Amino acid sequence: MQSNSTSQQSAVVLIEPGQEPAFRKRLESLNKKAKAYGLEPIAILSATTEFFERKVEQIGRSEKLLSYLVPAQAGGTRNPIQLKRFRIEYPTIKLGNWQVVGKVEAFEGGNLQFQVTQEVRDTEAIANFASRPIGCQHCNTKRRRKDGFVLRDQSSDAYMQVGGSCLQDFTGIDPAAALFLAKMWDVLRAEEDDLREFLGSGRRNAISTREFLAGVCFLAATSGFVSAAKARELGIPATYQEVPGLLRTLMNDEKLRQQYCSMEEKHLATADAIRAWAAELPETSSFNANLRLLLKEDALALDPKHLAFAAASWAMYTKATAEKRDIAISRHVGAPGEKMTRQLTVHRTVPLETPYGVSILVLLRDMDGNHLTWKTSACPRALLDFDDEPPSFEASFKVKKHETYKGLCQTAITHLKVLGMAEVAQAA
Repeated sequence: MQSNSTSQQSAVVLIEPGQEPAFRKRLESLNKKAKAYGLEPIAILSATTEFFERKVEQIGRSEKLLSYLVPAQAGGTRNPIQLKRFRIEYPTIKLGNWQVVGKVEAFEGGNLQFQVTQEVRDTEAIANFASRPIGCQHCNTKRRRKDGFVLRDQSSDAYMQVGGSCLQDFTGIDPAAALFLAKMWDVLRAEEDDLREFLGSGRRNAISTREFLAGVCFLAATSGFVSAAKARELGIPATYQEVPGLLRTLMNDEKLRQQYCSMEEKHLATADAIRAWAAELPETSSFNANLRLLLKEDALALDPKHLAFAAASWAMYTKATAEKRDIAISRHVGAPGEKMTRQLTVHRTVPLETPYGVSILVLLRDMDGNHLTWKTSACPRALLDFDDEPPSFEASFKVKKHETYKGLCQTAITHLKVLGMAEVAQAA
């Protein structure tokens, strides 16, 4: 009798990322059984994340739709789907040139089919054997059988069917092990059914990076940017949470849709600028490193953490752009010792601990966008108590000195006196 052996075949399994825990659990269960039969375990050779584009076409003149996937093109897609691609290696049993490729199992009304390989020719051969009563080409005994194994001669490509009770006699292969292999592949192919169900549902699990950032720009321009921290504080949705549903919102709001279309190209250009800016960020923090990794991809998974990071890039980019613009136009005001009168706006107030108590650093801007700083221990209440609209006022002051902070020209002033508030009256 020829000696039998096991060999390894490789295959690719695509799954929706949400199915990964269940997939790995199935492999763990299968490998426990493989060990019991003395077979090599199913090994994951590689696991990568890949993006595809969902295509939907009408079938002929019917109302039925065909949904399928194509690899996402470089530059992004409006309908991305994120999948996990597993390349696995699994055992097969051979006897010399004969290899077990599948099994047919008697069932009321027909025969069940189980396939071990991915070969189309094997699929056709198993289906051919399943279409007629199960027999055995080893003993040729004519009787009713519960199952039969399909073998292929690798040198001649001939097929034969051997009954379960004769398999070990003919090949030296334990029928239970061969049955396990046949059903093992069937279990793995169940993942394909889960994937087909997901694709047919029309659900999304990813969004175009470019479209997402454009959506963030649009919402920030029309309703204001809401960070994750601000959303938790106010109990409202964050901007990153609203963008994935923006398309549905636009479909139901004609006025908003027209507004979006009129601004779309501008926001897409900003999205491109954000991604280019992020690519040049120094990896001085984990935040910068995460942004670089996420925004270089053409699609984002609908993972709250990923979307929150990506949305935050708009705020960081906007701030960085404003600072760069301010540096370019900033100029010092007056000359040290000069007394001046100007219209000023409060930009920010910063409390400072000093040996003499708390002082306030008031950051100001004049009508030309120049930056001034005033340090005082007696700041008028009208300059401190404001929510959204920074107070503007006319003031007299004395130039103390000219400074530069991170490339920005700043003028330090003293002896500031509020002459009149633009909106609120000065306290006596």
